Amino acid sequence: MASTEKLKELLDNEYDWPSYYLFKFVVHSDHVDTFKVIVEHDNFMERPSKNGKYVSLTFKKLMNSSEEVLLIYEKVSTVPGIISL
Repeated sequence: MASTEKLKELLDNEYDWPSYYLFKFVVHSDHVDTFKVIVEHDNFMERPSKNGKYVSLTFKKLMNSSEEVLLIYEKVSTVPGIISL
């Protein structure tokens, strides 16, 4: 089974869609605005790193399916150096 299919299966077993899904990412501070445009969300909890080089971004978003969750991860993978938690 492909890793995407496995993740989809795990999400479908854990959540009843639609459901709020908690996303957590670490982004280089230079790419925060790009990240926000990509995820099309406006309510983030932001926490800068000690030296301000990175920002932790956390948000909940109402998702209709596991496919929507995976699409967010796919979209943000274009942000240089992003870390998904």
